[in-house]
Amino acid sequence: AAVSTISLFAGSVSDVQAQAAESSESTSPFSICSPDPDLLVWDSMPAPDDMGLYNLKGWLKVPILYNQPGLELIGQPLGFSAIRVSALTTCEPGHNAALTHCGGPGSTLSCLLFKWYRMFDLLSMSWDNLAITQRGIDATKVDPNPPKVPFVQADGMTPVEPFPVINCYEAGSFHALAEVSKMFDAANLDFKPYFDAFVEAYERPNFDVEVNVNPTLVKLQSMLTGAAQQLCRKDYDLGTNPVRGQMSYQDFAGTQDLAHDMDTFRRAIGQQKLSVWGVSYGTEVGATYATIFPENVHRLVLDGNVAISNKIYDAAKLWALSYEQVWQGLANACNSDYWNGADSESSCAATPYPTLKIYKVIGDSHERRVSALNLLAEAFDEEGIMQSGVDPYGAIVMACVQSAATGQGFDGPGCAYKDAPPKSEKEPLPPNLLEVVDQLLDKDEKSNQAVLLVRAVDMSGRLTMEDLANLWMRLQEEHPLGFLRASNIISIASAPNIPRPVPPYGSSSISPLIIGELYDPATTYTAAQTMSSFFPQGALMTWQGYHHGLPQTAAYSPDVQFANHIEGGAGFGAYDCVQKMSDYFELGTLPDDGYTCPTNGPGASTLSLANAKAAVARGVVIGGSESDK
Repeated sequence: AAVSTISLFAGSVSDVQAQAAESSESTSPFSICSPDPDLLVWDSMPAPDDMGLYNLKGWLKVPILYNQPGLELIGQPLGFSAIRVSALTTCEPGHNAALTHCGGPGSTLSCLLFKWYRMFDLLSMSWDNLAITQRGIDATKVDPNPPKVPFVQADGMTPVEPFPVINCYEAGSFHALAEVSKMFDAANLDFKPYFDAFVEAYERPNFDVEVNVNPTLVKLQSMLTGAAQQLCRKDYDLGTNPVRGQMSYQDFAGTQDLAHDMDTFRRAIGQQKLSVWGVSYGTEVGATYATIFPENVHRLVLDGNVAISNKIYDAAKLWALSYEQVWQGLANACNSDYWNGADSESSCAATPYPTLKIYKVIGDSHERRVSALNLLAEAFDEEGIMQSGVDPYGAIVMACVQSAATGQGFDGPGCAYKDAPPKSEKEPLPPNLLEVVDQLLDKDEKSNQAVLLVRAVDMSGRLTMEDLANLWMRLQEEHPLGFLRASNIISIASAPNIPRPVPPYGSSSISPLIIGELYDPATTYTAAQTMSSFFPQGALMTWQGYHHGLPQTAAYSPDVQFANHIEGGAGFGAYDCVQKMSDYFELGTLPDDGYTCPTNGPGASTLSLANAKAAVARGVVIGGSESDK
């Protein structure tokens, strides 16, 4: 159902700007447990936990659009909405405030540094820890039944509504397929080549890879995304005004909007400055906040910096490099085993020359190429190296490459890989799908597509179907092992909204700690170097390991990691980096620019065939269906 349109009231933005000017003074009467009631209302004051901490949740009142040039002159600002925020605090006065953004896009009020990263072991209790739910993001799993919003619009009567959770049909939905088919009919064009390519991919294993290696299906994805997003804009319509034309809530869910919401949160609790700890996309959030509000920044930690470009072409190339650099790190370590002269069980299975071997597999056939690409994507992505580290996924990947390159398929020693089953096994398509597609619409479910929602606002540039297909073919040629990492570009470049790009990052007045991981499947190390160049007073610290951001296990000392057999234990190097981050948060002490924390591997033991075999014996499987994992 469509979301009801927010009423337009004159004067609302002026009020917010006046509040901002007043709150720049350090003598604010508000605090975290007694916030400005015009901006923030906590749901309740719960009893403290065993550590004396209050876990607070509440509503923050925010303008739908903060800077509205032209709208006030004609008396039509968009009014207010409300978002959910949280805090862990002792309620004692004089504490610093640190807001955590865990990335995504799509961080919610559950992203509290103390809970998520065990920072109790590292920081004193003199910090108030804040988190915020990004506009349009679904937080019902962690905040299922929030109370009614307690605010009213500027007229003093109309209730302020929550910023809606943006749920849309996906590009692969029957709704999108039906609309695109109708549009082809209306244009008197032939849809059959696209539809036939879709059906062929649907009946093959590894559908998610198949649709990204065929240029016809890349074009189809573009058209389906555009249709699905147009349908979604109707669901969240904000009406029309003479300045901005037709609007939807999606237009105001970008990173700039989040940065302004964060500053409203800061003002609401009476803080003169705010510290921000961002990981992954959270580094863009922190950098945007520091660029717009440098005078309001206390500490700034940016860890797991995403490839920095808000332009479609540049971002695609940078994102594709992330898988490539992880592979190169593994390949170098694998080659080292040959020179070290270890026995076959103690060595990487694919030594020597694992890169030549994986290229051989990719060149064998279309089916073998798709399987190899799916192997890397599954091993590198969220449930693999990205969030769990190199052990044991690096060893298994190398065992699978050796197996496939020597004619054993993916069934050789130490290899535990399964193709994703064809979509048609679980959901067969009717033979006359296009004729009956309108009867299947009730099978579709909407989802909260956070990456597309935010990136489509932030990133400039849209591509025609032909340009997008050509870009994608060039990516496959230039980055044959990594192009899949850039697949989000297809939907972003096809989104129908007009972007509101973030400003170029940077400030010479603050001193952030920039953290980069050499082998991060989600991003490139050069992103950390680039971010560091934007903040010349800061310091770049590097961990030599494999992970997206410093691993959570690094908050434990190495002896605790090893004594308790903590899976993914990152060893001394990551622990050293976390200690340096703690010193910066607590004392403001930056490590030397260029400080490097060592890694424990991958060495012979991490990538060894013996390690791969042991993992397989424990039941570790890369790929397959959910029941295989």
